[in-house]
Amino acid sequence: VLYEYYKNPGVAAQADATTIAAIGNSQLPHCGCDQRLCGWRLHLLHQSRTPGADHTGRSRRLSCSACREGGAAGNQQEDIRVMPPSASFMSLMSTSNTHRGVSVAERAALASLAPDLRNAWFTHLTRENYELLDEHLARNSCTNDKEKARCRRANVIGAALLRRIVCLHLDKHSARGPADETTLNQVLSTHVLPEELAKTLVEHSKMPPPHTWLEHLNHLRDEAASDLPRLWSLVELSPWLSYVPVQCFACGRIVPDVTTPDESDEAIGISEVEPTEAESLLVRGGYFRGPRKPVTFQINCIGCGATSRWFRSSRPEVILNPRRWGRLCGEQEDLRAWFAEALGVKQRTIVPLDWDHVWSEVAFPANVQCTDSTSAEISSVLNETSLSGTSSRGVKWSPPTDDAARNFVVRLDEGIGSWTHVLAVGPEPSACACVTEQYLSCVTTDVMENAESDHRSCQHGRADSQYANRMERYRTRVLNARRDDSGKLCQAGTINGYVLHAAGFTDAHISTVMGRAAAQHAFARPRGGSIAWWVVDEEDLAEGN
Repeated sequence: VLYEYYKNPGVAAQADATTIAAIGNSQLPHCGCDQRLCGWRLHLLHQSRTPGADHTGRSRRLSCSACREGGAAGNQQEDIRVMPPSASFMSLMSTSNTHRGVSVAERAALASLAPDLRNAWFTHLTRENYELLDEHLARNSCTNDKEKARCRRANVIGAALLRRIVCLHLDKHSARGPADETTLNQVLSTHVLPEELAKTLVEHSKMPPPHTWLEHLNHLRDEAASDLPRLWSLVELSPWLSYVPVQCFACGRIVPDVTTPDESDEAIGISEVEPTEAESLLVRGGYFRGPRKPVTFQINCIGCGATSRWFRSSRPEVILNPRRWGRLCGEQEDLRAWFAEALGVKQRTIVPLDWDHVWSEVAFPANVQCTDSTSAEISSVLNETSLSGTSSRGVKWSPPTDDAARNFVVRLDEGIGSWTHVLAVGPEPSACACVTEQYLSCVTTDVMENAESDHRSCQHGRADSQYANRMERYRTRVLNARRDDSGKLCQAGTINGYVLHAAGFTDAHISTVMGRAAAQHAFARPRGGSIAWWVVDEEDLAEGN
């Protein structure tokens, strides 16, 4: 079934490119020139806002750029005619509460949104950006019930923001490149270690100082003696995964990671510059003193006067630079994920909503394979996803070994704001889940009694038992942050958790949406693609909305 999208008449003329981008990840046949969607018909429905008015629509034949340049299919691009909307499409526009066709107008409005606006609003979903997004979706509302319409829009936006989180993290996973034994050896041989660092790596052993990271890994393998969990423990304790602040390469003067009124970028000597041709292949966007596009930072040290260049990257050969290269928490987790994949350890990224941080969890043994050959296999894997992120195949995700990550809930006492949910993202659908209750629970069984929880016994808590008497206070703080539509209670100043709360998403539903997105991504990845996270399916919406 080819999607039919409701379109605002004002954007219908530009609908082709937007809709191709929106449904380009669908498994549709290719035309003779091997371009997806060529020759398929796109239906654009125009609905008047005048009650009782007639509905008209247009149909446009899609053709690829090669066909438009000439050939037998070249004349198909102007195949446009006025036509009545199909009965099936009008049934999708129904305002009934049936699951089929729910929020079709709002979903189509999101799909038609200009990519630059969509990315800007979702990247930092503040109250202001949410209101702009909500206003855009409200233009095409198909119901006069304002409360119901508001909930529908929150449903669509909430599903999209969850799909986006999964998509971006899995795209980063793909962008790191291959993680096999050959690549591992090549990357770890890239840098010669400074003498001082090399000596610290062997200060508690009789091994000679390693010249490269590869020699260091071989030392760890010898010490682990084929014990994979032991090897992974040693890998995690190695300095290559340590946090390194952004700093001057010459003198080591640290660049503050936070922005204050008296410490603007200009005041502390940094500026954004265009990446060089070589840097552009390695640089990525991310959060550093605020959200940033893929840029290079030029550091003009106010201490020694030297100039350095630094940028965020997911590539291990960049992150492993041992000579004062900044390695922030995002880079730490990118590198940890790369090591895990190369060594055969299951790993997933942990992302707190409305808080700028990230860490990871691992599982042993690594015995669940990603399935991406057929949609039936995808559904089979997706059905194994549970609320706790524990697959029915028996994979148990271990609490982080790092004290700060394992006891992340305690950071609510730092006075810098709250988070609203904790999400787990991995390349397999069964690894994706809402794990909020695990991080709001201690390692012993903790029965959740709050009305907004899932009324389950959480037997996979993360925090140390010494914090058990604080958990109800922490949970209350998190729930209050979810109800706050201003973002003032959250560390990042965003309202992602509020949107999910307004949409009525439970932890179980959040897990389902994330698992579906991961399954779609797994299906698209071997074919060289990603997913259009902004195209929300009916199954992604909460029941009753």
